[in-house]
Amino acid sequence: MCALLFCSTCWQWATFAASIPASIGAWNDSDKAVNMLLSEAPQAWQEYQRRALSLSGTFTMSYTVREETQTRRGKLSNEFLCNSRCNLLILGHEEGTQTDNMSRGYDVYGFNPRYSFELRSSSRQGPWVLTQVSPSKTRTYEDKDLRQFLVMLPWFTLSEALTSPKSEIRRCTLFSKQNQREVEVAFRFSGSHVDVPIVMEGTCVLMPDDFWVLKSYAVQIHVSHKSGEVVVHDDSFDVLRYHRTKNEILTPAAGKRRTSTTRANQTSVSENIVESELDFLSQAPPDDSFTLSAFGLPEPPGVTWERPTPWWLYGIVVGFALVILSGIVYKVVGRWRTQAAKPQPR
Repeated sequence: MCALLFCSTCWQWATFAASIPASIGAWNDSDKAVNMLLSEAPQAWQEYQRRALSLSGTFTMSYTVREETQTRRGKLSNEFLCNSRCNLLILGHEEGTQTDNMSRGYDVYGFNPRYSFELRSSSRQGPWVLTQVSPSKTRTYEDKDLRQFLVMLPWFTLSEALTSPKSEIRRCTLFSKQNQREVEVAFRFSGSHVDVPIVMEGTCVLMPDDFWVLKSYAVQIHVSHKSGEVVVHDDSFDVLRYHRTKNEILTPAAGKRRTSTTRANQTSVSENIVESELDFLSQAPPDDSFTLSAFGLPEPPGVTWERPTPWWLYGIVVGFALVILSGIVYKVVGRWRTQAAKPQPR
């Protein structure tokens, strides 16, 4: 009887041990995961950013903000267009409450080989007002470029928050889930944004087989303003569905984000739905699509653009050539028939 009970107990323990995922063993292999993170991730994030900057399409974030006195709803939209030499971002923002009409605003940030510019309008169709133009030919909207969303945390890139001297890795775990490697990182980061001290701590899950992009994060952020006020943000994000682009990177086709902000014992909660349709365009638009004249505004003094020959002009030239060729063929064939119809001398 005792032997039977002993065998039964051993069987139960063996069954329990076999049911434990092998990935749990990774909790004791933190050094390996940290080395992977520090040696592989920064270069992977740089390559992801390089490829992401060649994507065109839309990125939207619909949100609902619940406060003690009112509920606000809105939508942030980002429209990207690019080729190998130019980039354009149309940033849209609309917001309102249940009782107010929606307020809308649109900003354009663009650059081409001749200049960079910024525009503003209350309508997507314009008319547009020029707010800045510069011969610098550089991007002016890095902090607004959401094509890099999957390698960013709130206010900071993954590289800044996880691998800079100001970051502290508290735990790093490598595990496998549905034949996909994942790394969970617990961290603390002290930095500043626009000269405002910020402390961020929490966890994020990364996918090392796909440029170490984000799968999810949950962080708490303490922002210390110069007035002495400390604002606390609890921010979390989960990717629900990915899209793999033609240049082989992942973008967030769908995701959910939730942010709780507390200041002076008052808390507001923001819930966001993230959607994007970004991909690499094999047929890139021409440079003149990234100019002031594309928005109905005059070009800067001295700037002219070569206009591509319209397709219909090629059609007219080809048609005219075919008519001439047909006339020549008709005359040659007619002459040959005339010669053939003459009686042959005997």
